Amino acid sequence: MRYEETSDFAAADEDVDQSFDGYHVKGGAEVRLTRWVALAGEAVWSSIPDALGTGGASQAFNETNLGGTSLRLSLVLGR
Repeated sequence: MRYEETSDFAAADEDVDQSFDGYHVKGGAEVRLTRWVALAGEAVWSSIPDALGTGGASQAFNETNLGGTSLRLSLVLGR
């Protein structure tokens, strides 16, 4: 992940340009319920360690990882 922040009114040392390595794991499945209806699910997990926590709310709440988990459920109509 790349994060860049610049401002016309900021001093040169206040601009931010950083890169962070991260990891992603994704998996899913689709199951046919009838000929025209299916149910699909997907799970995604990501981790970008040490991308937060140097100021602001992330430091106040002791959060250092920009990743997270998401779950999706879909109803598929058609063949």
